[in-house]
Parts: sequence; C-alpha cells; structure tokens
Amino acid sequence: MDLIEAQAHDGTRLAACPYGGHLTSWRSADGVERLFLSPLAVSGPGQSIRGGVPVCFPQFSGFGTLPKHGFVRNRRWDCVAAGTDAEGRASLRFAIADDDDTRRLWPFAFHCELEATAAGRQLELALQVRNTGDTALSFTVALHGYFAVSDLAQAELRGLEASEWIDHAGPAAGIGVPQPAEFTPLRFGAEVDRVYPALPGVIRLATGAGDLLLTQSGFSDAVVWNPGPDKAAALTDLPPGGERHYVCVEAAVIHDPVVLAPGARWRGVQTVRVDGCA
Repeated sequence: MDLIEAQAHDGTRLAACPYGGHLTSWRSADGVERLFLSPLAVSGPGQSIRGGVPVCFPQFSGFGTLPKHGFVRNRRWDCVAAGTDAEGRASLRFAIADDDDTRRLWPFAFHCELEATAAGRQLELALQVRNTGDTALSFTVALHGYFAVSDLAQAELRGLEASEWIDHAGPAAGIGVPQPAEFTPLRFGAEVDRVYPALPGVIRLATGAGDLLLTQSGFSDAVVWNPGPDKAAALTDLPPGGERHYVCVEAAVIHDPVVLAPGARWRGVQTVRVDGCA
C-alpha cells in the first residue's frame, strides 16, 4: 500500500494513502496504534480500504443514487502537505476536485480537502468542501473512522444513552423511525448499525487501551457500526475474527444534507483524544 507519513516532535505518527485521501494509522505519543486497519486491506483505483478513516462523500452509504459511500474514497487524492507543522504536530493534507469521471456520476464542481493533525494523545480531522461551480449542490458526508479496540466484547460506548437513534441493522432497519433512547451504555456483539441524529456532546469509547473521547463540529450526526460475526464473515478483506478489534464511530451529516451555494464552503471537524490508559 502506497503510504505517506508524518511525525510530530513528540513521536506521534500519522500515515495515509493517497487513494481515498485515507488516513490509515494514528500512533499516539505513547506508541499505541489507535486506528484499526485490516491486514487484508487493499488500495488502488476503484478500491476502498478496510479500516483507517474512509471519507464518505458526496453520499453516505446507499442513501441515494450514487455508489455506496460516494466516490472520493475510491479515487486518488493529491497530497498537498506532509510533515511537521508550526506547532510541532504531525500533519497530512490531501485534496481532490471534480473531473470528467466524477461529473458523469454527479454533475457538480467541487473541491474537497482533508487535513489530519496529531500530537500527544489527540487527533484532529478537518474536512472542507467548496462549491466551485455556478449552481447549488447538496451532499451527505461522513468520516468513517475504524477505532481499534482490544476486545469487542469489552468495548463500551457512552455519551449517547439519552439519544434517539435510527436502526440500520435490527428489526427496525429501513423504516427510518427513531428508536427510543435506551439510557444504558452501548455494548457490542451482533451487528450494530445506528445513526444518532443531532449528536448531543462527547462520545466516550472504552477501547481496552484507554478511552477515546470524540467530539465534532460541523457534523450534525453520529454513526456507530460494527458488522458482527455473521456479516464480517462475508467481508473478503477482513480476516476471521477481525470485527472483534474495531468499532466505527463516525462524524456525519446524513438526514439534513449540506446545501452549498456557488462559491460557498462547508467545514466539519472531528477531534479524538485519548483519556487514560488500561
């Protein structure tokens, strides 16, 4: 896999693949890898990488007429900058714009830029979209982060207990009717695929190697996903049992798409901080 790397002054490391503008590794200053990347992951034209942080744009999942999760995760981005920024952080920046191929799928002019910065125990991902055309456009979007956990059976998600959610895996899948708040931390085993509209605040993921505290701005919604053992068995780019080592917690805009006038910009940020160690 073709990777571009950056290192902070304190030893924090980032790595990303130009295909998809895809962050594949975040190793915090304590030396712990915080992202899951499947050992069977592949990259290249038309391929999507299993793990890391895929960028879903201009469509989330299959909620529309475009290919699932849009098309930028399957295309090569330009590396704009890679190295150490003025604050001593590891920094990677990638960009992609429309071309003849994208306009055949989605007839709009755009420019996307993803910047990843990290130092100490914190990662910040900033995605910016600019409408470079002369007509308004709308899109849904997500940063589909695969966060590493030591053991899925012990992983726990807090911060969403009082929130309604929309089910995309269980008995209510496809209905789109909000399910009532459960008022209990979310645990994992069978498939979990949920959208939480109007994220209320901080999400805490217990990973077994310190909790991850996730916050976001610009992104209105959150998605929580793990395929469970049955669906994971059908994923050819995931080894047996691979689903036991990650939870996807995604910063997203899904139910109220972003609308951009010509020349307008949108920016969404997800920040992830390690809090404590196991």
